[in-house]
Amino acid sequence: METKSKVLIIGGTGHLGKRLVKASLEQGHETYVLQRPDIGVNIAKVQMLLSFKKQGAHLVTGSFHDHQSLVDAVKQVPRMFACLTTLGINTRKSLETKTIYFC
Repeated sequence: METKSKVLIIGGTGHLGKRLVKASLEQGHETYVLQRPDIGVNIAKVQMLLSFKKQGAHLVTGSFHDHQSLVDAVKQVPRMFACLTTLGINTRKSLETKTIYFC
């Protein structure tokens, strides 16, 4: 029997991230997607996030500009996929205790 995981995907509305979210949900993993608090200005991304939610994803509000919100999001899962073009050294260091896959 295949083991299901809890995963957090950061950058879930990006080119690769949206494919990871879809694949994770299709495989039955408990999928969390980090959602920036200011996402409301991009209608396409809002619609994509709502679609993920309808498929069973958990939307978690957080931002790399708000360290505590990021830490709170990461605490919810044992594994994280960071599908971002840049991820600062300080952020990487603070997340060392997690299994992180950088896309």
